[in-house]
Amino acid sequence: MAQDHEHDLVIFGGGTVGIACFLDATLRGLNVAVIERRRIGRQTNANSLGLLQGGFKYIATNAGLITADSIDCGLLTRLVPHLIRNQPILMPILDNSKFPPWLWERLFRAYDEYSYLRGVDKHRRLSPAEVRDEEPAIKPKTRGGMLFHEWVTDPVKLAQALAGAAVKLGGTIYENCEITDSYQTTTDDGERIERVLVHKNGGKNF
Repeated sequence: MAQDHEHDLVIFGGGTVGIACFLDATLRGLNVAVIERRRIGRQTNANSLGLLQGGFKYIATNAGLITADSIDCGLLTRLVPHLIRNQPILMPILDNSKFPPWLWERLFRAYDEYSYLRGVDKHRRLSPAEVRDEEPAIKPKTRGGMLFHEWVTDPVKLAQALAGAAVKLGGTIYENCEITDSYQTTTDDGERIERVLVHKNGGKNF
């Protein structure tokens, strides 16, 4: 017989979103479990560049998303300052760049409005000579560039740190486990999963 474990909430997958939900739910007093096929943070997170940024590409389309992402970046600088570092980013403007220098300047000025939320310096516009001074390996002729700042982290260590905090609050992690079946009950508001059958690699079902 499979051993039963009861939880208020079961999360499938221990990637960035799964672990964020795990920590949030445990902070709210729920008895939460995460079921992860391998090790926490070793799949999606391990393939990430670890860049924590506000979402510059959405500057003209989704201010709400940039605000939320920037607030999250600022929050992480206070929660786990030992796991993140400031990352300068140089964007050269070439002859075939998508926008002319003046439009890039306007876009980055708009992005600067969120820099205080992320806790970073505002951008700086560079001349062609300054671009070469910053990065001599850039060979194409430039029309200048933009130097701005984001945060970067080790994504595996970050996921494991947040997961560890949730475990200290009473959460449970089942690693190296596969969900093999689920049992659903139809209620007035739709189907609800009430049981999942889990197989631990090299172990028993529960």
